[in-house]
Amino acid sequence: MEKSPFEQFILENLYNVWKEHGTQKGKNFQTLIEEYGFKEKNINKPMRRLILEGLVDTDSQCVWITKKGIIQMAPFDKNAATQEDKASVSNAINFLRNFEVEVSKSGLPMPEREIWLKGIKELSLNPMLLKAVTVALKSITDRKPS
Repeated sequence: MEKSPFEQFILENLYNVWKEHGTQKGKNFQTLIEEYGFKEKNINKPMRRLILEGLVDTDSQCVWITKKGIIQMAPFDKNAATQEDKASVSNAINFLRNFEVEVSKSGLPMPEREIWLKGIKELSLNPMLLKAVTVALKSITDRKPS
């Protein structure tokens, strides 16, 4: 779906927050409007579209980018090197998502399962840790059988 300039601005802004802070840190609605130069006053309609697409999530005070939003924004990242690198990141995120599902279904006792799930979430939300997972998976998949 085609994004309005304001929607694209919101996604880029939240993606940059994610890259800088490495967690699901969000931004206040008023801050987004101010940073856009007050060209848009009503943030509700663009936010609704982005939420329905699953690209951002929100609470009553702020908004943050989701995993789906991160994956969508990666191709627009001027620092991203190649299509192969983008595919590797997507593979790493899919791996972590599948790992999270399997840990949830496992017979691990509750405290241990919660620790694993929190760790998986942190891996997927921290750009440096996600890069480490990506490199590790890439080294496994690139390994040629001997």
